[in-house]
Amino acid sequence: MWNTQNKIKIKMDLGSIIFGLFTLACFVVPVFYLQKLKKKEKKKFLKNFLDVAAQNGLVISQSDYWRHSYAIGIDSKANRLFYLKKRQGVEQKTVINLSEVVNCRLMNMSRKVNDSLVVDHVGLNLTFRNASMPEQTLEFYNKEESMGIDDELQLCEKWKAITDSLLQVTPTKIPVLH
Repeated sequence: MWNTQNKIKIKMDLGSIIFGLFTLACFVVPVFYLQKLKKKEKKKFLKNFLDVAAQNGLVISQSDYWRHSYAIGIDSKANRLFYLKKRQGVEQKTVINLSEVVNCRLMNMSRKVNDSLVVDHVGLNLTFRNASMPEQTLEFYNKEESMGIDDELQLCEKWKAITDSLLQVTPTKIPVLH
């Protein structure tokens, strides 16, 4: 038989459950919303990247995207490397004909601070056959623009290997800059 104490207990339990679900929703809904926004932003950036590449006559066969601001891709048939950096509304796009590149090296500018290694800059440095053309650096990480380094060094190493495999000459061994 139901008495008033049981009714109060059920009402309190139901109230606690509703309050708990409401509190949980207050934390979970914003997380899902932010994830959805990031996915949408990534999709928009990648579409822009592929559109800009297509405007330059490129068909990207392999690409990477990081920090919602950078993308790099290769048109292996045209032997072209395409790089896009978009920060604060400024778009920097670079198309590099790899048949004009003689060397690709990884640039890792870092320094020691109190027994810790601080990475200031990571990028690919491309040297051209034509000595009158200046070296071109494709930035993967810049301490001035990003809080901390993530996977940019590994990504840069990956793209160095991809670029080296497409160069028409065997790359020369040049030490990594520190």
